[in-house]
Amino acid sequence: MYKQFLFALIAALAACMGTWAQGISVTSFKPLPDDLTANIAGSMEKDQNGEVAALIKVVTTQTGFTFEGGMAGIVKTKQEAGEIWVYVPHGIQKITIKHPQLGVLRNYYFPCAIDAARTYEMVLASGEVRTVVTQDAGGSYLVISLQPKTAVVYIDDQLQENDGSGEMMKALTYGEHQYRVEANGYIPEAGIVTIGKEKKVLNIKLQSALATLTVNSTTPGTQIVVNEQVKGSGNWSGNLTPGMYIIEGRLDSHRSQKMSVTLGKQEQKAITIPALEPMYGMLDVSYKPIGAEIWLDGKQLGASPDIYKNVFTGTHKLTIKKAGYTDHTETITLAEGERKTITGALTAKNAVTQVIGRGHSGNKSTVSGEVYQRADNMPEFPGGQGAMFRWLGENLKYPPIALEEGIQGRVLIHFVVTKTGEIADAKVAKSVNPALDKEALRLVRSMPRFTPAKMQGKPVNCYYTLPVTFRITTN
Repeated sequence: MYKQFLFALIAALAACMGTWAQGISVTSFKPLPDDLTANIAGSMEKDQNGEVAALIKVVTTQTGFTFEGGMAGIVKTKQEAGEIWVYVPHGIQKITIKHPQLGVLRNYYFPCAIDAARTYEMVLASGEVRTVVTQDAGGSYLVISLQPKTAVVYIDDQLQENDGSGEMMKALTYGEHQYRVEANGYIPEAGIVTIGKEKKVLNIKLQSALATLTVNSTTPGTQIVVNEQVKGSGNWSGNLTPGMYIIEGRLDSHRSQKMSVTLGKQEQKAITIPALEPMYGMLDVSYKPIGAEIWLDGKQLGASPDIYKNVFTGTHKLTIKKAGYTDHTETITLAEGERKTITGALTAKNAVTQVIGRGHSGNKSTVSGEVYQRADNMPEFPGGQGAMFRWLGENLKYPPIALEEGIQGRVLIHFVVTKTGEIADAKVAKSVNPALDKEALRLVRSMPRFTPAKMQGKPVNCYYTLPVTFRITTN
């Protein structure tokens, strides 16, 4: 039946072609340099931008033509004896010519540039309009619009080609035809369509067959795993194809919980993972000196010695510390039911008591206690490092003798910022020249009070090294 329809359709097309003498074609196109029609009053036209349009005189014995200029547009058309005047914007590159009987000449590109206020001539091949007697093709088209676009289509139990565009066209003979549309994760749709002389259009939008699963957890932070795929933490909701799933709740230092759920088409189901049971080990710490603080993962457990029974399993950072001693830090791993023993002793720090140099006030000051090389928070100049270097630049006095001799370089000054923020014990750590060294020391000793260093939130004495740069610049 399909072959008979196809042969009938081809024959009908051949019959139509035989009754048309010609389509639309351009015989010639050229500028008319001596024709001023486009640029004289009475025949001049302007485009939407207020510029004088170009004029194309289309020479033809036929009427009924329409013209399209694409994005550039057509300004105006005017029927004249033996020709059609088509006004277009300058710079237009192509034109489409249409006729209800002669057909379409699409996207004819001009062989020369189209300038404003210029006249051109386009000669069309003479087309002949005849009365055409059409024949019945024996069938018509079935047009299907698909969602999803990749759906599989069967017509009369035959699989149809789908290019993924979401549109399908099929020529069918008159009468009833069966169709079926399927897609993974969707409910299929089937039916019967009747083909008549007019084309038949079907808009088919398949309904999702996916189920919706919502998973809640009782224990905060529980990781939700569906068929070994991590979906989220705490709570999760998503679409799944119908079937059975293994839902698991996981959390470090806790026993996992597993449960299964079966989902039907378009079913909505919610489940809750029960509270996860924590897993504990035991931590036995006997570290000297007595009373040293015991910290686990940044939280204080207590003081040494002691035994902590309900410590979560897993890997932890253990820190033991006490003022006047060097901290001890190590990583420990604790298994369920394990008793881990930590023993040892902290190392005492050497106390430093010394008389140090002049502070910013110019008076001698005495600092007793420990002087740190590093601290939790290092000393800071008022306003930060940028403010400090601006202050140094504004207050530095280049020694004349060094300036005359062209001596420059960077002097390193080592000093102590006391717990009260004063500058003390300033000395040259790296020398460049006696004159530059002296000025660098003077500059540092005259600096304003610093924000002191801090250890565990308390102000402490701390060493500080500062580069003082002497550079001769020329303007």
